[in-house]
Amino acid sequence: MKLIKRCLTLLAVAVLAVALIVLRPTADEFAAYYVSRNQTGLGGFFDEGLEAMVRERTEEDNYLLFSVFEVDGDERYVGILGHFFGRSTAEEAARAMEELAGQVKSGMETDSSETKAGE
Repeated sequence: MKLIKRCLTLLAVAVLAVALIVLRPTADEFAAYYVSRNQTGLGGFFDEGLEAMVRERTEEDNYLLFSVFEVDGDERYVGILGHFFGRSTAEEAARAMEELAGQVKSGMETDSSETKAGE
């Protein structure tokens, strides 16, 4: 029974490793992602030009299970399983949390002012 569990565990780890290797994003996928996050709003021709420029200005470090993309030596992104994580992702999450906290605070202030006005 232990042998079967070990074999299944080894098989699961091997399948996960192969999935990570196969689904590691490429430089072209990163360029498309970067342009989609920073769209010019001017249309396909300009977005294609921006994508080509990003592709040229990006350094790609491929590791076995993930890739690291560095744009102009400044912005770094990690690509794993077809997704990208970087500074802008963390900044957007922080900004969203600040906006949510602001909405909650303003809602609480509105509720307390309505309660005081009703007294």
